[in-house]
Amino acid sequence: MRRVSLLLPAIALCISCWTVAANASVPSYDKDGARFIHQWIWTLTDAMVDEIRTPCTISRVYTYCNIAAYEAARPGYPGFRSFAGQLNGLTATPKAPKMQIDWRVAAIAAYHRVAGKLLYFYDRSDARYEGDLENLKQAGVSKEVIAASVKYGEKVGDHIIAWSGKDGFREVQAMGDYEFPKGEEHWQPTPPDFLRPVDPYWNRVRPFVLTSARQLPPDAPIPFSKDPASAFYKDEKEVWEIGKNLTEEQILIAKFWDCNPIHSFHFGHMAFKTRQISPAGHWMNIAKIVCVKQQRGMMEVLETYALASLAIADGFLSCWTEKYTHNTIRPITYINRYMDSTWTPLIQTPPFPDHSSGHSTISAAAAVVLTKQLGAVPFDDDTEEYLNMPVRTFPNFMAAAHEAAMSRLYGGIHIRSSNTAGTKNGVQIAEYLLGKVKTRD
Repeated sequence: MRRVSLLLPAIALCISCWTVAANASVPSYDKDGARFIHQWIWTLTDAMVDEIRTPCTISRVYTYCNIAAYEAARPGYPGFRSFAGQLNGLTATPKAPKMQIDWRVAAIAAYHRVAGKLLYFYDRSDARYEGDLENLKQAGVSKEVIAASVKYGEKVGDHIIAWSGKDGFREVQAMGDYEFPKGEEHWQPTPPDFLRPVDPYWNRVRPFVLTSARQLPPDAPIPFSKDPASAFYKDEKEVWEIGKNLTEEQILIAKFWDCNPIHSFHFGHMAFKTRQISPAGHWMNIAKIVCVKQQRGMMEVLETYALASLAIADGFLSCWTEKYTHNTIRPITYINRYMDSTWTPLIQTPPFPDHSSGHSTISAAAAVVLTKQLGAVPFDDDTEEYLNMPVRTFPNFMAAAHEAAMSRLYGGIHIRSSNTAGTKNGVQIAEYLLGKVKTRD
């Protein structure tokens, strides 16, 4: 027994030494550094809420900014791989200089550089950047280290900006009006604003991980039919019947996940618009909630945001390509025309075709990535508190994704089969991403 008791401290010392050695390469500020990254995500979210952007363009901003920050911090964390050579068109990022670099500053500088190029309200980014650098100066980071770190972060940011400039986005934005197909089976502008279709040419934007926009297409929509015995009619009727008999819980779910960036309100001749968080922004915040709860360090946080952004962006690409391939009619048009001319959905129908569901696609894609990164863990989602919505508790990310999909049925803007196809497609895209892209040695 005496020998065992003497051995225990030695074993403990060995374990302690091994732990220190294993983490010797991790900067001492890694845990604290995560808060800067979370704040940058909120800065992007806050700016884009006010910029009146579309879901697809929002996902693009998150992705380039997160990739830039990840790549700027990565050299300080041996064992983490670059995205260069793994993402379409991304070449090797600039090498870190052989001098002391604060990887927090490098990531912050990369965020600032790319956000300044991609945001319209770049003053939000400027304010965050200046505040962060001042905080780090006050914390004792020298001017010399800050200057070297900023220079490197900006070089990485410039590299990412150059990469983003070749993704086809500018060419798509310059394209003319979209002539959507006419016919009773096709989408048409919906009330109350009867807006033109959003991002109809998004299929021409370069994928991040997919080989093409149609590499992993969703299941095709159910064939259009007015026959009451048809599957299509039954799907539309379900939306109508649920919409007329919504429970308080269903109303709460629909509104909680109603992440359309813009809402129009009409009272007689008066009209006004309100703004709210996007689907991508909601899932970025879910990632933050769990990362904070688990006290994840800066590099793990950057990795998580980057991978989730990639899944969401390619999820939107696949979904939007499907939308404008089939141009499927929305429930409000079908129900008003063939079932009930007075019916209106609980939430406002966004201006693009029904199939497949964007919320369902990107929620499932994000959930798969976050499960891989953070585990199948419970969490409290307070994302919508700023809209006076209660916190919702979920047993895991996939449960939240499935609720997000069902919210579109309760809201009256998607038929069930569009949600099902979107969820399945989101899972496929995320699994492909995780199988192809490696962030650890």
